[in-house]
Amino acid sequence: MYCVAFNDRIFISYSPELNKNFGINDIFTNVSDVATSITKMEILFTDKLKHRKAHYFTKLPNNIDTSKVVLLKKDNYNDYLQFFITHNQNASPDGWLYEYFINLVENNRCFGVYDDSILVCVTGAPDIPFMEGIITEPGIDTLVEYRGRGYAKAACVKYLEFAISQNEVPIWTCYHNNTASYKLAESLGYKWFCDLYTIEGDISYSD
Repeated sequence: MYCVAFNDRIFISYSPELNKNFGINDIFTNVSDVATSITKMEILFTDKLKHRKAHYFTKLPNNIDTSKVVLLKKDNYNDYLQFFITHNQNASPDGWLYEYFINLVENNRCFGVYDDSILVCVTGAPDIPFMEGIITEPGIDTLVEYRGRGYAKAACVKYLEFAISQNEVPIWTCYHNNTASYKLAESLGYKWFCDLYTIEGDISYSD
């Protein structure tokens, strides 16, 4: 199921099996407002219903200091590896991180900020199947102790400047409760477009 909700209207795509077993059509029967439809879906799917916010890009602000941002190259891998290990202490870089990093730098998508010679903030680029080169979405991570210094905003500016120079359309999505993410997007010139609702996880169908 994929649901796009605006303030005054809602669009939903779903499988026949989902409708047969959960009565998706009934959610919209005799319902006159978006909020009631969303509430019905939340009750029906509980923790399986995931809620994200989607933003569209307008224009970059012109008063953001990007002087500390650098475009990372292959030689910066050890710094990137240390950043990854510090930021993702329960994840393993073995077998995939180097290839991922090289792909980022070869496509000029890896912008970083150093503080005290430590890589503390870096951009990434989530895969967007079938839309590469058309739309792009910056990913951004900052080490916890270095947050609140404007590093993420500065790195994203350089990412977006490059993407725009390639005639790509920037988008931004995040979970609805990730306030820091969508506030960052809005500070970069994004505006709220819609809320997205999807079902994640296994859904048990009755026989």
